[in-house]
Amino acid sequence: MAGGPSTVIDRLSADMEWVRVRMHRSPDGDFLTYLQLLRDKKLKVLGVLDSDALPDSAPPPSYFEPYYDLVTALEIGNEPDITSPSSWTLTPLAWYNLVRDVVSAGGKSFTYVGGGFASGNPTFRSLSKAAQYLDAITIHPYGKLPKGWTGVTDWGLGDLEGLVNLYRPFKMPIWVSEFGAPQNETGVE
Repeated sequence: MAGGPSTVIDRLSADMEWVRVRMHRSPDGDFLTYLQLLRDKKLKVLGVLDSDALPDSAPPPSYFEPYYDLVTALEIGNEPDITSPSSWTLTPLAWYNLVRDVVSAGGKSFTYVGGGFASGNPTFRSLSKAAQYLDAITIHPYGKLPKGWTGVTDWGLGDLEGLVNLYRPFKMPIWVSEFGAPQNETGVE
């Protein structure tokens, strides 16, 4: 990254409140320094625990210790409900076990959010027993258009509100942690 992480962080908008960051399997000094720079800017960090960040099973409590003062919330999983190159596809039971084990290992130091859902898959939505461990859920409504959208609509793949409503049965806050138009639908490279 040209200029280093502090240069990039200095360019962040003063209006920003949260930054989403992929967690590392083994945090090194550079990554921890980056997280500290974000905290110094008074930004809250949503750390994504995906297949690159976690070992084959839930990590031991010692995995979380370096992050206690640097990460505000942990997103457990990344699009476990779909299959794509950037997703960590899991069965509903595997995702539930991961949520339970991460929250158990991480303790009370974080806000826990369930993992970047993209499909509206009712199998994951009906797995309400995971809700006991979570403070919120995150969704990735790629290609979904908000109600009343008057901009370009040739890439719209459905209704944003419709997707959000599919996750309301969790009865918890719903965060959008990724958003945008799919590249292959817009002609954007």
